[in-house]
Amino acid sequence: MIFKVVAAFGVGASGCPSSRIRREIRSIEAETRERYFAAMGVMRRLSASEGRREYGPAFRTYLEILLKHFYAAADVRTDQGHFSAGFFVFHRSLVLEFENSVLAIDPKVGGLPYWDFDLDFEESPDDPSKSIVWSDDFFGPHHGDAENMFQIRSGPFADWKVPSGDWFQGPPRLDLNSGEIVHGVPSNPYGFLRGFANSNPAPGITRANQVCGEKSEVYAGIARDAVAGCLNRTSYMEFFKCIDFGTNGGDGPHPFAHSWVGGSWGANDGNCSKKQLDTGISDAINGCIACFKTNCTGLKLEDCVCEISHDACERADQPNATCQRFAGGDNGPGWLPTAPCKKCPECRRDSQMGAAGDFWDGLSSPNEPLFWSHHPNVDRIFMSWQLLVSGNESTPLPYSGFPPQGYGPGHNLHDVISSTYPFYATDLLIDHHHHFDDELTTKHPLTHADVLEMTRPTTASRGCAMGNALYAYDRAVGV
Repeated sequence: MIFKVVAAFGVGASGCPSSRIRREIRSIEAETRERYFAAMGVMRRLSASEGRREYGPAFRTYLEILLKHFYAAADVRTDQGHFSAGFFVFHRSLVLEFENSVLAIDPKVGGLPYWDFDLDFEESPDDPSKSIVWSDDFFGPHHGDAENMFQIRSGPFADWKVPSGDWFQGPPRLDLNSGEIVHGVPSNPYGFLRGFANSNPAPGITRANQVCGEKSEVYAGIARDAVAGCLNRTSYMEFFKCIDFGTNGGDGPHPFAHSWVGGSWGANDGNCSKKQLDTGISDAINGCIACFKTNCTGLKLEDCVCEISHDACERADQPNATCQRFAGGDNGPGWLPTAPCKKCPECRRDSQMGAAGDFWDGLSSPNEPLFWSHHPNVDRIFMSWQLLVSGNESTPLPYSGFPPQGYGPGHNLHDVISSTYPFYATDLLIDHHHHFDDELTTKHPLTHADVLEMTRPTTASRGCAMGNALYAYDRAVGV
């Protein structure tokens, strides 16, 4: 079995299950933080062949990882990485593959630094946006320049550019005219590797901190006790819903950072917030959003907005329509090929979609480097919950109550994780001194069950708070 290979690694000298420790970004030395940012830069700069030649088989280009996220979100069956049971394990796998590459480039980084946003409230209770993490020594400003397409102007990522999306054939999507599945170029109307319907014209990383021209409240939608509230949930899906959808009308600990940092702008009719909220994933794949100009280079945003396609909305209502569907499961019908299509909620209103900042683009959010500190923190919260409920009959380790069936493709326990662009043991275990001489180990795409077994968490007596045979989290900051 693939996942048995991790058992031999044992407990490190620090008392942690792994020698790889992820630490809160404020607790690492400045030199380590700079090494981390530099390693990400190497992933962006080198080609796959150059990187693997210099740093070995664990090296991945930044684009390779970004595309793995893009393909998962754009899957025509149902989003493979979001909105349902597979969310935690997909992102745990993606983060681990990214981390393997970072450490292949520079082992002294030690592990991906996570961002615990709860500490921002402790650091600056009245205005957590004044936290040191938004200084130029850390992530840079949480808001971009409104006079320059909301691009960030300072900090370690000020010179980062969004890759072009016009050089390869992308994931399948629904053709607006024929109603058939086609493989389209995954670029936005300006030729950047962003969501199909995200008319963001900026070549650099964008952070808008606003919706529809109105500045968002500081840390909009998230409460200080949001994580604690989610940790009280006793079933896997209830915990997921709390993390992703929040409670009492607020955002969950996962999406709040995407929406607040990313933001949106440029929709110039009424009620634009609802329209911008869902820009990018199922709406564009199902043809619900039409971007009528294919090349907007040189045009202003207002001349290149994407709009609702009423014909596509009507087609999506028809039985057996080809579309990305709801994943089904709890409190609803099980997933079926005839399950309801996902479509934008403002489908029958005139609209212009505008632009989404990079962290709010559900397809290409890894363009925002904050992704790689936010999602390790989400994983840390998930691991904490796994340990908290491990004694319950319905949520024992290693699967923690992950649903075995009843959900869309890619969201059941023994489904392959994002089978269009899957993970293999050689992606996740390659930095852990295992010789892959078993064809099953090297060729078998991993399921959620495989990864949950590989990453079965334990507590540690000293050196770290918790971890598994592949990585651990520091004790300096607990959830």
